[in-house]
Amino acid sequence: NIEKNFKWENGYLLVKPEAATINGSDDKVEYWDELRIKVHPSAVNYIPDEIKKWVSTGNPQNHMVLYRMLQLRQIGMNILLIGDAGTGKSVLGRGVTKLLGGEDLESYNLSQSTLLSKLIETPELDQNNVVYYQDGPVKIAALEDKLVFIDELTQGRPGMQAGLNEALQR
Repeated sequence: NIEKNFKWENGYLLVKPEAATINGSDDKVEYWDELRIKVHPSAVNYIPDEIKKWVSTGNPQNHMVLYRMLQLRQIGMNILLIGDAGTGKSVLGRGVTKLLGGEDLESYNLSQSTLLSKLIETPELDQNNVVYYQDGPVKIAALEDKLVFIDELTQGRPGMQAGLNEALQR
């Protein structure tokens, strides 16, 4: 029940998760503190459909993953979701990005044709044939402290993940 776990208070989302078992063991229960999350102004009093779908599965582990994602974003950490195809990583990622960054979402689906330089910075020539670097959309978003949703990272070229990681930590 989403209303049980999510409440709005003065423009903040209060996330009060349920206790969850650790690794499916009923004797090891983990309890979490309530989170107070500052959301994008366009998301106040609105839970994205993707999060509703993720939570509505009834799987308490889904609550834990969502809670941990919100917790990590609250302290400014980047998040990488890894798992089997069809587990809802993209749905959850888009939902959290919309909640925290708004509906105007920077989103990229990677493939073998995606060039890291196009996302981070592209070398250009000025009128004097001097090389300069034009910032790419992911770098611009990071500099402006915006959220970026990158899907299918494993489908990108070799070195894509390391290159993005390095660029985002500068």
